[in-house]
Amino acid sequence: MNKNQRLFRKKIKVIILALLFLSLTTETFATGGENKDEPVLAFVGKSAISYTSVQNKIKVEQAYGNKTITEASALVSLINEATQREVARLHWVVASNEELDQVAAHAELTSKARDILKAVQRIYGENINGYREDFLRPKVINKKLHYLYSRDARLHAKEIRAIEEAKKLALTGDRTFKSVAEKTGLNFIEKTFEKKNIAEENSRVNLPSKLEKYFPKVMENTVKPKNDLERLVGKLKSKEIFKNIIENDSSYFLIKLIDKTNKGFETEMIVAKKIPFDIWFRDVASGLEVGIANRKIEEEIRSKYPNLWWVR
Repeated sequence: MNKNQRLFRKKIKVIILALLFLSLTTETFATGGENKDEPVLAFVGKSAISYTSVQNKIKVEQAYGNKTITEASALVSLINEATQREVARLHWVVASNEELDQVAAHAELTSKARDILKAVQRIYGENINGYREDFLRPKVINKKLHYLYSRDARLHAKEIRAIEEAKKLALTGDRTFKSVAEKTGLNFIEKTFEKKNIAEENSRVNLPSKLEKYFPKVMENTVKPKNDLERLVGKLKSKEIFKNIIENDSSYFLIKLIDKTNKGFETEMIVAKKIPFDIWFRDVASGLEVGIANRKIEEEIRSKYPNLWWVR
């Protein structure tokens, strides 16, 4: 490509971005929630980011103790959040007003840093919609998007086919777990569950049922998934294979109890790992257009964060 062609392509890109920014005044999900007619500072797909949102993000970060936050780094954070929102929208994942109400109420009841929460709320003042859109909605979208990816079988069809084939081979014939894993191209793992790790269920902090599955980390004293697995293994006989495929956030697997000892339960596992969330997310998000109206901030972002996947 010669110099004239490069200049022509650059001019075309500038014109396209200018048209996109103009169109965003009426066709976007604006952040900030204070003034929909406020000029757009940046956009991701159909999500617009206002200057007010950037200033509020800076103040929120400062409330959390980040004293070095800049407009550029605040905008990077908002673009990342907007990208999640757009990817979620493409997969019909939304945060309803009811869910935002529930999360807001739950934060009021359970927050361990009430002074910070109050400081954040003071930043938005009477701009309740801005607080919900810029502060609450990204948190809900993030959780729901991760949940979608981890549990949507359509996104892991290859891994499911492999683990189902492994199950068929493991339950028929005299093949070892190791040989089955090798034949199906899956991972073979030997694991000992120590008895001291086996815990009884404890109480948990109540979260509205509609959101509970999306927010596992907000629950206190909750039994970890591995303890449920340990109890399951403890019910098996030596050399017995649990006949169902087990799924967690990162994989599908089969498990076999080899032996029960004084230390615990010796097991073998065949594991089909799901593709990491970040790889899937970037693949989907790569088709989104990202634009920044302020040339100075854009250049600072390109200089400070050259490895960001959306910095082209």
